[in-house]
Amino acid sequence: MAAQCAPQTLVHIVFREVTPGIDPASFGAQPRSLYRLGNGKSRSEEADDPAQHIHQVFVTDEPNTWLADLDDGTGLHVVDPGPTFFTHSPEFIGDGVSPRLTQLEFGCEADFIKDNALSPIRVEQVEGESYDVYRLDANGDAVEILKKHDKTTPTFTRYFRAQKLLLAWRYDLYETELKSDSSLFAPLAGIKYEERSAVSSGAAAASPSGGSLYFVNLTKTPASLTVDDEAHAPPKGGEVQGRGVTSGMHVLHVAIAGWPPQELKVDFDPDHVAQDETGQTFWCVVAVVDAQARLRIVPFAPQKCSVLVAEGLHPAGPDTVKPEPRGDLYFINESGHPVDFSMDGMATVPMQNREIFGYSIPPGGHDMHLMTGADRSVDVHLNFDAQNIGHDEKENGYWCVGAVTRPGGALAVLQLDAPACTELIAAGAGKPAS
Repeated sequence: MAAQCAPQTLVHIVFREVTPGIDPASFGAQPRSLYRLGNGKSRSEEADDPAQHIHQVFVTDEPNTWLADLDDGTGLHVVDPGPTFFTHSPEFIGDGVSPRLTQLEFGCEADFIKDNALSPIRVEQVEGESYDVYRLDANGDAVEILKKHDKTTPTFTRYFRAQKLLLAWRYDLYETELKSDSSLFAPLAGIKYEERSAVSSGAAAASPSGGSLYFVNLTKTPASLTVDDEAHAPPKGGEVQGRGVTSGMHVLHVAIAGWPPQELKVDFDPDHVAQDETGQTFWCVVAVVDAQARLRIVPFAPQKCSVLVAEGLHPAGPDTVKPEPRGDLYFINESGHPVDFSMDGMATVPMQNREIFGYSIPPGGHDMHLMTGADRSVDVHLNFDAQNIGHDEKENGYWCVGAVTRPGGALAVLQLDAPACTELIAAGAGKPAS
C-alpha cells in the first residue's frame, strides 16, 4: 500500500492545464496555486472566473476546511467528522481512473516514482528541452511524469486512457523546503464564513427552508457527485437527479473520468428559487462539457431552472428524477464559412462549412447564437416541439436546423419541419458527430 502523501517541508506549486486543444485564454487554462505541508494541511488558490463571478480559495488544516469566494467575500467552514484526517491533492481522478494512478498527488511526484520503482522509459524533447519520461500503466490507463535529468521536481504530468492523451499539467513553479507559514492554513481575513456540517443532507431533506437540488448531467459519461462531502448515487450521462437540500451554502464536487474534478460553492438562496406547479422548490445545477472540452458545473438562474422543471425534468421520488424526453439537434452548416455555435449560453463546438453536428437537447424553446469568421452573427429563438420531430429508421428523434448565407451576405438560421427533417436523414446526409 502506498504511503500517505505528506511533504515534510512546505511545498508551493503553480500549475496549469496544457492539454492539446484547450484555449489558453479560457478559465481552465489559467494558473492555479497549491501549498502543502504534511498530510493535513493544504491551500489551493484558483484563478478569478469572471464568467461565473467566482474566485475560490480552499484552505485545509485538518479537521477544518474553509472555502472562500474572494468575489463576494463569503465562505463556508466544514469540519471533517473523521475518523481519519488526511488531505489529498490527486492529479488525476474520476470514474474509471485506476486507484493506483490516483495515488499520484501534487507535491509527492518524486515519492510516486520511488514507490513504484519507475525508471525513465525514454527522453522526450518538449519546446527544445530534454525530459526524462517516467510512465506507469494500470488497467489500460497510464500516467507520465516528465522531469529534467538533473531535477527532482517535474515539469509536466499526463494522463492517458486507451493510449489517448486526456489531460496534461504543466508546472510553472515548484518550490520545496520553504519556511513554514501557519497563516497559509488559516481562514482568510475579511471572509464571512458560514458553518456547515460535513454530513448534512439527511437532515436537509426534511428542512422546511429547503428544496430539491436538481442536478442534470449533460455529459455523456457517468459523474461522481458529492454534496458537502457526502457521496450521492452517480448520475449517468444525460441523467437527472433530485436531492433534498437546505437553503444556504453548499459545496458540490463533480468528477468524471478524463477531466479534472470540479468543485463549486453554491448558495441556494430561498429568495431566488424555481417552483413547479405544486409549489415545490428547486435549485438547478448542470454538469456540462464546454467548447474547450472542459468539465464545468453551472448553476442555473431560477427562470431557466423553472423551464427545466416545466419541460418534464421532475422528481420521481425523494432522491431521483425521471430522465426527460430528448432528441438530437441535427445542425448543418451550409453558410460557406466556419461557424461558432452556442445554445442557451453554453458553447458547443466551432463548425466548419458543410459540417453536421448532433447535440442532444430536451424539447421546448432554446436560444441559439451563431457567428462566422466573416464577423457576421445571428441570434434566434427556436421551439423544438416533441410532437413535431423527424425520425430515422430506428425511430430516433431529430430536429433539423441549418445555417445559410442569404443573398447579400446575411447569416440566417432555418428550421426544417418534421417531414423535411426525416427526408434529409433518410437521404443519407450522414449521422451527426455526437
